[in-house]
Amino acid sequence: MQNSRIIKLLKLLNPGEIKRFVAFVESPYFNRNERLVRLIKYLAQGHPTFSDHFLTRDVLLKTLFLGESAVSTQQLHDHFSMLVKLLEQFFSMEQYQEDSFGQEQSLLKRLAKKGETAHLNRVFKRVRKWQEVHQAQDTQYFLDSYLLMSGEDIWGGKMSRRNFEEQLQEASHYLDVFYLSARLKYSCELLNRKIVLKRESTQELSEGLRKFLATPPEALISYPVVKLYHCIFLMLSEEGHEPFFNRLLTLLKQYRSVFSPEEAYSMYAFATNYCVRQINQGSSKYLETLFELYKELLVTNLLERNGYIPHEYLKNIVTIGLRLKEFDWVKDFLEKYRNRMHPDIRQNAYDYNLAAYYYEQQLYRDALKLLQKVDFTDVYYHLGAKCIQLKVYFELEDDDGLLYLIKAVRMFLKRNKTVSAYQLRIHENLLKFAKKAVYLRAKKPILSVEEFQTKID
Repeated sequence: MQNSRIIKLLKLLNPGEIKRFVAFVESPYFNRNERLVRLIKYLAQGHPTFSDHFLTRDVLLKTLFLGESAVSTQQLHDHFSMLVKLLEQFFSMEQYQEDSFGQEQSLLKRLAKKGETAHLNRVFKRVRKWQEVHQAQDTQYFLDSYLLMSGEDIWGGKMSRRNFEEQLQEASHYLDVFYLSARLKYSCELLNRKIVLKRESTQELSEGLRKFLATPPEALISYPVVKLYHCIFLMLSEEGHEPFFNRLLTLLKQYRSVFSPEEAYSMYAFATNYCVRQINQGSSKYLETLFELYKELLVTNLLERNGYIPHEYLKNIVTIGLRLKEFDWVKDFLEKYRNRMHPDIRQNAYDYNLAAYYYEQQLYRDALKLLQKVDFTDVYYHLGAKCIQLKVYFELEDDDGLLYLIKAVRMFLKRNKTVSAYQLRIHENLLKFAKKAVYLRAKKPILSVEEFQTKID
């Protein structure tokens, strides 16, 4: 029963959602099958763990059919399937409740079908006012505005010809802004992936489209969403890209508040990825820039996902801070943000990053002690922990421990198929040079100072 679809889906619900779903199934508007009401009330008692003894066939059949005779396991599965359908409806309703514009759009269409013009106009004015006050000026805003203004099925025959033509012109303008901003956004993502993956894309931009995106119409470039993605597009597609990157930093500070958190973060991601590429190519001056970008993302809460900061971001920030030798800031940051991570990963992530801090402070044995407590399922955290251990063994001159660890990590890399080609290459290089350094250090007594330093360099 643990592998049934309904149990897997119910595990996705938080305590508040499971209560609302029970109420949803109880509502005769959505469901009139009393067996399903009994079933969800029983299942809700086992949420979220749903232990095996709670899901035994006999108990479920008894709950569902109240001791009726001649019932089968297939009938139980049929009711599970019906409950899945209701849960899908519930998910749709929950999403609909969060979509204020979608609700108003549906209301306008229903009023138009009913032929109620006066109230339709009042709702329309209310929606436009709500958009101006609450809706972020990102790509979705212009699509929503176009849909609102172009509703011929709503407005046709309900206003003067002149007003209707003006509204269609406004709708056409919103469509232009939406298309250009969306096309720029997806083209930026296409270019970014091409750079990251270092291969030709299967969907190359045509020369005509590239020229259009590089020089968009003057009437549209003034919109912040177009301005930002246009700048990102030039940063990714032009050879002299640094001026566009610097302009992007200015625009992000100027306009980030007009975008939704999701849109603003996606724009910042292009900037942080740019910094990472420059750092990987040997330009260390971008470390400071990347550090400041992450600070901005922290202050504006743009890194949060479902109320938590993903542990990967915390690891990146700590790594950059340590490379910049911002030791006091890193220690304060770890203590301040440790409880902002998801509880499932919080302690492991904290211990790992504190171990990295201890290593940089030359507290090598403290670092090793922490790493022994860490249990990572994430492959890159696992490799990161092994890299810190390797560096600690080298500094402690524990050559036997280091050589054994090199062998173990090489075996891990060989067996693990989820490691990317890039990560595989850099870790194999690290192991290769670490081994050379150990053997060279063993030869130090028989080499001159100059010869040893040349080889170690």
